[in-house]
Order: sequence, then C-alpha cells, then structure tokens
Amino acid sequence: MTAAALLANLAAQGIELTLTERGTLRYRGDRAAVDAWLPEIRTHKPELIGLLRDRQPPAIPSLTAEQRADVTESLAERAAIMQHDGGLPRQQAEVQAARAMRVYRCRVTDHPNDWLTMIAPGCDLEEARRELISRFGPERLIDVLEHGDRGVPKA
Repeated sequence: MTAAALLANLAAQGIELTLTERGTLRYRGDRAAVDAWLPEIRTHKPELIGLLRDRQPPAIPSLTAEQRADVTESLAERAAIMQHDGGLPRQQAEVQAARAMRVYRCRVTDHPNDWLTMIAPGCDLEEARRELISRFGPERLIDVLEHGDRGVPKA
C-alpha cells in the first residue's frame, strides 16, 4: 500500500493524520481504529511525513517593508478621512483606523507558493473571501487568512 492510499484509507475510517510543529505525526480519531492502523502507519511513517509536509501550505512570510509602508499609508489615509469627514480629533481617528485595519494574505492557483496581500479596512474574513473570489474566481482562490499583526508596524 502506498502512503497516499494509506491516508485515504485512514480518512475513510475517520482517522486524521497531521504533522506537529516538530514534524512528527499526530493521530486523531477513534482510539481502537488508530491502534488497528498503527503497524501500517509505522511502516510508512517517513513517506507519510513527506506526503503531509508536501501538502502543507507554504509558511506565510512577514510583510515586506514596502507592504508595511502600504498599510501605514492606508491607516494614515483612513485616519485623515475620519478626522476630516467625521470630525474626530486626529489621535482618536488614528486609534479607530488602527482598530478597523485588516490585512489579509491569500494564495491563488497561478502562484500557489506566493502569499498575496490585501488591505481591507473594516472587512471581516468572510467579506475578504468574497472580494477575493470576485477578483480571482472561486476556482483560483486556494485560501485566505487574516494576517495576525495586521501589518501595523510596532511603535
């Protein structure tokens, strides 16, 4: 049995194999079913690890200096609008703009190893996904995640 076939059989039995951060296998599922498959899993362990590693999305890189500058510019622009149109004091406008700021990273089929960046103030993840689907098409969008630090440079 190949490692790919073994993964398919495990999935059919409700067993999920994943990699830990250390690169070891983690099993999830019915304990009796896992125990029954353990000898086969151990036999194919190196191949399973390789297969699971190949299936993992590439790590999300930090924002580049240019991308951070774009986020900072977007924040400043949004704060200026809130100040001018909303009549907020500049400091309060900057705080509200920073709270609303969202930076999303996505991958598309054309460049599956590259994480694209989307600045979307006030947009939640589902709205960002819909926008990216309308931009790229549902068949091209692989995944979309909110960038954890929102790309905002630390003061």
